[in-house]
Amino acid sequence: MLAASSAPSVLISIIPGGGSRFGTFFVGIIFSLTVAFILFESIYWLIPNKKM
Repeated sequence: MLAASSAPSVLISIIPGGGSRFGTFFVGIIFSLTVAFILFESIYWLIPNKKM
C-alpha cells in the first residue's frame, strides 16, 4: 500500500514539465485504488467470511 500510494509522487518527480502532472496524479490515484481493491479482494478470498 505504501508503494502504491507513493507512485504518483515518484512519477511526478520523474516527468519533466508541468503539463502532464495532473494526468500523472490522476492515473496515480486510480492505480492506488486499484492496488487497494486487489489487496482487499485477495485477503477476502484467502480468509473468507465465516459464520460465528
